[in-house]
Amino acid sequence: MKFQLLIPERKGITNHLVAFLVISLINYSYFTSYHRNSLAEDKRRLEGRLSTLEEDLEEEQLNYESAVEKARKAREQHDQLEAETSQYQANIFKLETSKSQLEKQVMFG
Repeated sequence: MKFQLLIPERKGITNHLVAFLVISLINYSYFTSYHRNSLAEDKRRLEGRLSTLEEDLEEEQLNYESAVEKARKAREQHDQLEAETSQYQANIFKLETSKSQLEKQVMFG
């Protein structure tokens, strides 16, 4: 890109100062335009990343809820099996006691 400066010829520092200001303005304009584009790209990229993270979070929340439900059912099943085991042990104790009493009756009967 070629820029033509329309500055009347002046001698000394004024001409250099004007040229410097014009070039600085051009550079600033280019930089802000580039920076604005860069920020827009960063914003789009970060919004996409945020969307992905939100989807991942939702999926993990569903996985967590499913795991909690499975754990609750496993705990219920454990409690039920524990109660049945206690009942079986009580029945075995009663049968052993009855057996022992019957054996004593047969021996001393």
